[in-house]
Amino acid sequence: MSFLSETREILRRYSLRPEKKLGQNFLVNERIIEMEAREAQLNSRDVVLEVGPGIGTLTQELLKKAGRVVAVEKSGAMVDILRDRFGDEEKLHLIHGDFTKVELPHFDKVISNIPYSISSSFIFKILSLDFEKAVIILQYEFARRLFAKPGTGDYSRISAAFSFLANGKIISKVSPSAFYPPPRVYSAVVEIYPKEKPLNKDNYLRILNLIFPYRRKRLKKALKLGAEREGIGINLEDIPEASSEKRVFQLTPEEIAELTGMLGG
Repeated sequence: MSFLSETREILRRYSLRPEKKLGQNFLVNERIIEMEAREAQLNSRDVVLEVGPGIGTLTQELLKKAGRVVAVEKSGAMVDILRDRFGDEEKLHLIHGDFTKVELPHFDKVISNIPYSISSSFIFKILSLDFEKAVIILQYEFARRLFAKPGTGDYSRISAAFSFLANGKIISKVSPSAFYPPPRVYSAVVEIYPKEKPLNKDNYLRILNLIFPYRRKRLKKALKLGAEREGIGINLEDIPEASSEKRVFQLTPEEIAELTGMLGG
């Protein structure tokens, strides 16, 4: 039975329809599922985190290759299906809850087809944790912003934050037809490798929050506006001369990191 037929049959059996508000577009393309597992280079010692397992199509492939799978699912209906399908599977640790709020056990790798509505919070949460590698599916336009370079139209707060904390790339673009029901957008398989956590991470992120609401302003102006908005004092004379007249979206992560001293970094 194909993954598409299996997905339809399971949903029919439980009298369920995909919930748009939960971003339930189930991956049914076998080639893409195999690609995720292959790119993650799984072995029997790996503990894998899967967020949003749905009916368990990817989960069953991960259980074949990994030592243990930690699956976090928000939907109670999907949790019931997963318990019915994998209830006797000792390698599966199923957590019913909101990924952005639950505490997670140790894991080595992340392989997930996440709901696109939590893309930003997902990225920031996993980059606050320790892991070796992530292979995930994101909305294609979000992936472009994630890996955007300074000075480009897609470069944003999340681009600057991501490149400071991790390396990564788009592995493959994914057609809507790979999902059931098909979303209206293209997706992308991406890989992520976290960098060693910098000591000034919190101050770096505070600087981003100050200046990126004004991404087309020059840095001095953006800092002034951001400081006024937050009610804090900043000595604008301390700004490095090389970056002071650049517009915010032109700043490299290294130039932004130089600014952290102004906030006590």
